Amino acid sequence: MIRMHVLTLGMLIIAQASTLQCPLGTDAGTPDFVFTPTPRTIPTFADRSTDTAEVGDEVSLFAEADDIGGGAVFFSWVQVGGPGVRIEDSLSEEAFFVAPSVGSETTLEFLVTTRNAAGDVGRATIDVTVEADPSYQPPGPDGTPVTGGGTRGPNANAGSDQSVEAGSTVILSGAASSGAGLTFSWAQVFGPTLTLEGASSGRLTFTAPDFVNGGTNRLEFELTVTDVRGRRDTDRVIIKISSAGSGDNPQVRVVTNFGNITVELFPQEAPITVANFLEYVDDDFYDGLIFHRVIAGFVIQGGGFQPGLTPRDGRDPIILESRNGLQNDRGTIAMARTNDPNSASSEFYFNLVDNNDLNFSEGPPVVEGYAVFGRIIEGLSVIDRIGAVDTESRQGFNDVPVQDVIIQRVERVAQ
Repeated sequence: MIRMHVLTLGMLIIAQASTLQCPLGTDAGTPDFVFTPTPRTIPTFADRSTDTAEVGDEVSLFAEADDIGGGAVFFSWVQVGGPGVRIEDSLSEEAFFVAPSVGSETTLEFLVTTRNAAGDVGRATIDVTVEADPSYQPPGPDGTPVTGGGTRGPNANAGSDQSVEAGSTVILSGAASSGAGLTFSWAQVFGPTLTLEGASSGRLTFTAPDFVNGGTNRLEFELTVTDVRGRRDTDRVIIKISSAGSGDNPQVRVVTNFGNITVELFPQEAPITVANFLEYVDDDFYDGLIFHRVIAGFVIQGGGFQPGLTPRDGRDPIILESRNGLQNDRGTIAMARTNDPNSASSEFYFNLVDNNDLNFSEGPPVVEGYAVFGRIIEGLSVIDRIGAVDTESRQGFNDVPVQDVIIQRVERVAQ
């Protein structure tokens, strides 16, 4: 099986190799009809480790399915009701999530879908009630949900994401964490290994590494806090490394109904692409459009459709600038296009993960890839939340969010 993602204007094509059959009426002896077995329903059952949870509790979801096809059964969990949570191990029989902080007793609903190689399908749902958190706080002004434990457990806070210059001293503080008798533990989870000072305290310091052209230039740290009762909570913070003088790069703010995303653009590496994107921004072209394609663990794509999947026509396409050394890494922004390399116009996407298969490659064979032209410096959590929304097939499009994810406006950031 060969699987290839192709980002297109208004459509993501997933191509796969398959066995070709001769059309009806040829000399290959093809029968006059094709019998297609009717899919059967897989008996599927769902359960959970508890029917009532408190904020911070880890809740397991279990599924069972009768093997009616004589082969493997595949599982997929999604949330279909209540405030969104992150489902871990969602493609297994046993998944789990952490109960969120809620202001009043709230019911979360989950759906498990089972499939087998014969095309049979089964479904089952299960509910979990989350009790009100006495220390509940409403979402912040940017729409970021506030999680934590309040009186039910500690709340880790590693501070805000930062953008720093190479060679500078960086200070991370867990002072905003809450809980009784907290102990702290910092760990680096992404980026070149650094010497950390104060890893067992509430204040971590280190020296920012050199900026690498075409590199990710991103560090990620995890803070774990433990209270007097041994309860733990974690939080992560991302540090972006910039080279001296890169502060002159233009920045834009993508304002959505899920929060704000601040993006640094790279005109030196992608001059045509950045100029094209900024012209759309200055014309208010993106205002009121939607992210019409959301694929968890891949990308979120927008910039060409209004609510209702009504297209908004852009300008003439631009020349592909994928050979600029920038990679389709997590948190970068790139232009969507058709199979024609020089067809990008207004649509763009954010990478939810490192998508190496979208990069230019000299091969052989040569793979043109997709042109990266910027990176997120604030708001990675926003694209993660968008990447977790429920999707459906609608009007000939796949992976369309059930509820519109709206680009309220895109504006330049004063520097």
